Amino acid sequence: MPPPDLEALLRHRPFVRRLARRLMGDDASADDLVQDTYVTALENPPRHDGALRAWLATVARKLAVPAALSAAG
Repeated sequence: MPPPDLEALLRHRPFVRRLARRLMGDDASADDLVQDTYVTALENPPRHDGALRAWLATVARKLAVPAALSAAG
């Protein structure tokens, strides 16, 4: 499946940023998580059309766990 339209992804950036800030607790880590979320979205697009915002939230949450562990360790 081709990557999602870049404009469609970027429409959700404020949401992804707020979520990343809540998950990571600081701005620098949140910025890294947002970037990693978008890299993942472009490299491994969703398999189905649908709720892009929900899919981005799932990606961010899955990426946040190892990022938080490496920051703590």
